Amino acid sequence: MKLLITTQNIDKNDPILGFFHRWVEEFAKHFEHIYVICLSEGEHTLPANVTVYSLGKESGENMVKYVWRFYTHLWTLNGKYDAVFSHMNPHYILLGGLVWRLQKKNIFFWRNHARMNIMTRIASVFAKRIFYTSPYACTARYAHAVKMPVGIDTERFDKEDVLKERTQKKKILFLGRLSPVKRVDLLVEVAKLLPDTHEVHIYGDAPKKDEIYGQQLHAQAGSNVYFHNAVKNTDTPAIYRAHDVFVNLTPRGSMDKTVLEASACGTMAIITNESFLNTIDPISYIEDVSVQSILDTIIRITSLDTQLYTNSMHTTRAKIIEHESLVKLGDMLYNYIHEQN
Repeated sequence: MKLLITTQNIDKNDPILGFFHRWVEEFAKHFEHIYVICLSEGEHTLPANVTVYSLGKESGENMVKYVWRFYTHLWTLNGKYDAVFSHMNPHYILLGGLVWRLQKKNIFFWRNHARMNIMTRIASVFAKRIFYTSPYACTARYAHAVKMPVGIDTERFDKEDVLKERTQKKKILFLGRLSPVKRVDLLVEVAKLLPDTHEVHIYGDAPKKDEIYGQQLHAQAGSNVYFHNAVKNTDTPAIYRAHDVFVNLTPRGSMDKTVLEASACGTMAIITNESFLNTIDPISYIEDVSVQSILDTIIRITSLDTQLYTNSMHTTRAKIIEHESLVKLGDMLYNYIHEQN
């Protein structure tokens, strides 16, 4: 079976979307050939049975160019694939849905966003199946929606086979884009109240639309907050392992993979998204989000006995391997597409 994938970006060095490169590698084990149409193409080292076609954003933004290239690629690939997997972006389905419907190609739509919009509604009509990971995703309501694993590469995101070293200086980590939805400003405020034994490290950049928010974070931060540029997905395991606590304050509706990546590396994650409670130790869940509740939770987690901390992380990692691994995602994706074609 041959598969067409549409996605935003194929670039293993992209700090936000670099994970999808590894996803395509895993999916390629299941399909005879995979064709990928992406908005932007960067560095990649994909298997020989994967071919990438770009809409050309890497050479400059131009909507007319994108649409022209998309239909050109569809013409070039006509008859070469059996099904379509559209990752996150509904625009591809709006552009190609009617063509694929006429060609009797089943469309499988991955959409895990908290808010519904008209484009997602239309794309969902064309989709044979909709895949999501969070039970609070806007697409979870549809009868033809299926809950899928988050897709964590548990070989790359692996714990060191020793007790996590608990040094006197406690290191708190945030890693992700600097956007209001991530509520990084709360962590910056919490940092001002932390004991001198704690420091906060923030890895990530602000998207263009959130540049002012990013500037405000830098301006408001105290001396125990250290900002770092965004890093490649392949560099994050070592960063996770070097910290005592990973803080993710994103509300429910999505499933930030960083939470499970950090946990798979043996670093306890503090969360405010109850979607993770089947996997993450409830001791690190904050229900009523405030500066004080975040502060109390950080102090509690960093004060845990080393053996209790380690036992918790062993249990969490086992759950991630069983329920949320990339291997399981690849198997389920293939089975759904194969069974319905």
